[in-house]
Amino acid sequence: MSITDYTMKIKEICDALRSISLTKDETEMVQICLGGLAQKYRPIQTTICMREKPLSFFDLQSMLLVEENHIVASASMHANNKMLYMLSRGQICNYRKVISESST
Repeated sequence: MSITDYTMKIKEICDALRSISLTKDETEMVQICLGGLAQKYRPIQTTICMREKPLSFFDLQSMLLVEENHIVASASMHANNKMLYMLSRGQICNYRKVISESST
């Protein structure tokens, strides 16, 4: 689930709770959101929890979107580095041969 989907789901749930007079303030929304993050978001979660001034839910969404983009870019870079390593070792030719043989 993307950060956008995740944070929108939390907002929808909090809005639904407000509609039945069970209000959740912004600080609680931030805490709920941080508590449900996947392990890959632990570094940013720690950074946010260490702040003196609490974040707004909007600011939290922004920070998490930046982190999500960083995680995706890092994964892509890792895949490219692996491919370059395989190419440098002559393994990419074998990989292409296996792919072409399996498609026929």
